[in-house]
Formats: sequence, structure tokens, C-alpha cells
Amino acid sequence: MSPTQAKHDIELLKKVFKDESKIITFARDPIRYAGDILYALLEHKTPEQIVQNRRKKQADADKAADQAAADKVAADKIAADQAAADKVAADQAATDKASADKIAVDQAAADKAVDQTVDEAIAQEHNAEESTEQIVTEAAVSVKDEEKKSE
Repeated sequence: MSPTQAKHDIELLKKVFKDESKIITFARDPIRYAGDILYALLEHKTPEQIVQNRRKKQADADKAADQAAADKVAADKIAADQAAADKVAADQAATDKASADKIAVDQAAADKAVDQTVDEAIAQEHNAEESTEQIVTEAAVSVKDEEKKSE
């Protein structure tokens, strides 16, 4: 008799046997007292009922074990899915940071180019003003020279 069968037999015996002291003794070591448990059961149950009880209890235990295994598989799948989602989120965050860094570098380069273009435009405007002043001055001198010659 297996330890599991002895355990199932003592559970059934507790339901039908009234001698509590013997049940306590049997429960301490069901394997050792397996024969005594079986004989006590046979006084109250048929062999078919005992076998049926064992099979039902074993089927319930198997069902519970199958459910536990299915729950573990489901939990493992959920954990794997969560890990994959976390990796996707981390990859997206890294991509977003890289994009933001590139945008910042590109913006800095664009700002520098704008500043340089503005500086060049200011320099050209300054040069144009100087050239205009020189032309005006030369024109004024020319006009004065012409007036002196005409006199």
C-alpha cells in the first residue's frame, strides 16, 4: 500500500470509525498501521467503496496537481510576457532618448548656423554702410571739386 492510499484510507476511516484513540494512533504512522486501517475500514465499507474512495481521492489529487501545473505555466507565460513588455518599453525609452539627444544636437547645430548667418549678415550690412559712406563722401568731394572748377 502506498503512503497516499494509507492517507486516503485513514481519511475515510475518520468518517465512519468512532474510536478516536485508534484513529489518533493510526494517523501517527499510516503506513505502519495500513493493515489495521484497512481491516477497520472493512468493518464499515465494502472493498469496492474503499477502492472507489482511493480512486476519487487520487483523481482529485491529480486534478489539483494538473491545475497547479497549468497555473504555473500561465504564471510563467505572464512573467515572460511582462519581461518582453518591459524590454520593449526599455528599448523604446532608449530610442526616445537617442532621438531627443539627436534633436538637441541638430538644434544646437541649427542655432549655431543661424547665429553665424546673422553675424555674416551684420558684417555685410556694416560693410555696405561703410561702402555707402565712402561713396557718398567721394561723391561729395567730387561735387565740391566740380563746383570749384566751375567757379
